[in-house]
Amino acid sequence: MEMKISMKSLNDFLELMDHEFGEIGIELGVYGLKVDGDNNGLKQHCNLNKLKSVDYIYKENNKFPLIEFSDIYRQQNAILAEIDQLKSCDLSRSLRTDLVKERHKKILSELVQKFKDTLTIISKLHNHISDIPENLQNQSQEYRIVYAPFHPEIAEDKKQDLVRFLDRLKDNITTAIPNEMCERVRVIHIANFLTCNS
Repeated sequence: MEMKISMKSLNDFLELMDHEFGEIGIELGVYGLKVDGDNNGLKQHCNLNKLKSVDYIYKENNKFPLIEFSDIYRQQNAILAEIDQLKSCDLSRSLRTDLVKERHKKILSELVQKFKDTLTIISKLHNHISDIPENLQNQSQEYRIVYAPFHPEIAEDKKQDLVRFLDRLKDNITTAIPNEMCERVRVIHIANFLTCNS
């Protein structure tokens, strides 16, 4: 028995973007195509739940930048705390070094994987979506990573290291993704998201 594929319109996945950063007092008020999400995203509709993905595809003129909301400061702060704990564990030097290196690369690896897997999802849309714009599938995409402000839980003496990490992140992602796949990487504070969209 042949399985029938349900074709939908891209508009079925259009929703107000939710940054999920909690109560930071910033509402974006702009729409994006939901990619991630258990019940209502393009990834789930295409039966590609095992892949990682960005949060949204944002239609901007004739381009479709990929948008990932990420609480980078908080995540990296937790990773640095893990690394501090590892340094005091009774482990062989080589194992400790490997574990520390792995944690240092965690955010970079995750963000790169989300971008690449989203391109795979986009390449499969023609099997599930009836109205795919040519520019969505036939051009390299811009990658915008939108991050939250510092949380009160982050100690003052940690902030400088976190800012330095964020400064290097854009270049590290740009290096990790081939130019043919990614037109440009931007790492943007949530407060600047709306003004950086042109």
